[in-house]
Amino acid sequence: MISFAEEEATQRGRDTLELNVNRGNKAYYFYLKQGFEVVEEVDIPYYGYILDDYVMQKKITL
Repeated sequence: MISFAEEEATQRGRDTLELNVNRGNKAYYFYLKQGFEVVEEVDIPYYGYILDDYVMQKKITL
């Protein structure tokens, strides 16, 4: 799935992938292994809840 997103981004002239992942989600470690880095921590109000997320980015080559 990530490789597909990289291919699509490259075809569209983009050099960065970005995603949000909840700080308590174990997928965070998977994204780190895939080359993503945390660029920001955000708290997003959502229907009475707070989504405490990492914003992660990965540079890709064009």
